[in-house]
Amino acid sequence: MFIKSIKLSNIRNHNETNAQFSPGLNIIYGLNGVGKTSLLEAISLCSLSKSFLPVPDAALINKFKDFLFVRCDAVNSLGIEYFVKLQYPKSQKKTFSNSYGDNQLPKNIIGEMPVVILSPDHKNLTFGAPEDRRQFLNTILSQSSKKYIDHVLKNKKYLKQRNKLLSDKKQNIKIDMNLLQILTDMFIESSAEIVIARKIFIEIFEVYFTKVYREISGDKERVRLKYAPYGLSGVELKKEKITDRYKEYFIDNLEDEFKRGTTIFGPQKDDMKIYINDGLSKQYASQGQHKSLLISLKFAEFFFLQDVKNETPIILLDDIFSELDAKRSEKVLNYIRTNNAQTFITVTNAEYINKFVTPSDDCFYFHIDAGEIKGVEK
Repeated sequence: MFIKSIKLSNIRNHNETNAQFSPGLNIIYGLNGVGKTSLLEAISLCSLSKSFLPVPDAALINKFKDFLFVRCDAVNSLGIEYFVKLQYPKSQKKTFSNSYGDNQLPKNIIGEMPVVILSPDHKNLTFGAPEDRRQFLNTILSQSSKKYIDHVLKNKKYLKQRNKLLSDKKQNIKIDMNLLQILTDMFIESSAEIVIARKIFIEIFEVYFTKVYREISGDKERVRLKYAPYGLSGVELKKEKITDRYKEYFIDNLEDEFKRGTTIFGPQKDDMKIYINDGLSKQYASQGQHKSLLISLKFAEFFFLQDVKNETPIILLDDIFSELDAKRSEKVLNYIRTNNAQTFITVTNAEYINKFVTPSDDCFYFHIDAGEIKGVEK
């Protein structure tokens, strides 16, 4: 899949920006703070329904404006045209339209234009908190499975309502215990579905990950992934077994939940362990190994989505070449070139990328300054 063009209004420091893109490499260059990343955020809004950065939606709207607008026009691998449009008035809800109709929910947008994103913020994936790896799992699975999105949305709703009751109880506010039981049952049901989906995914994804890492590292180390569902150690990960264990956990820890005022079990506490040479990457990997692990996870994501969606994902690389040495930079660009993926790269200095771009590459250069495209070179 590739994006032919984008039109956006009032995203951060962009007022009105229109661009037509190469189906190959699109290099977006300029000084820091001029609006390079904002262009990638606009693409993320059209593919994931939100920015890839951990910011509230309202922060994306230009502070001097009262609405945000984006439209992407794309073509899939079968040559079928696809568009997605987002309108977001300040203090109101985002509204989406796409080739399949108006008033689409965000879950109907996710996965239609698959993307793989790598930015410096993602480096926490290999040595940060479990939350970083859960977000990684949710992003891939949401793009590959509408059913998974439904389970996650229901689970979040039940968790929020359940936590409200527990918080009230902590404050000595009388709660409906029957309602708590009903919410707990629904929370456990959706939680079990999420656990099963994650288990199956990690088993499949590990094959992609280990293959890419061997190619990236020169087969110097052994890597593997392990799913660590919270509170389910030693439990056979089948739905009946999972729900039974969660129910036991609920009964055994209810008083503790009342004291804390929050839910203390469930997939919102899961982790995906990353091992290198049988040691946890967050404890034993060198700086260079962390970079190789991260690149491998992201290209494994690319190949997984490509196979599951039968569509080539779009790649967004936000300022990552400032983090990589020349050898790893060349490997990344060779992967992109070999797999014919449309790619958007932000850099402060385009000369660095030029060392790896050949005359045969279909490459556009966009010079960004003060929220505007000042020039386009092909």
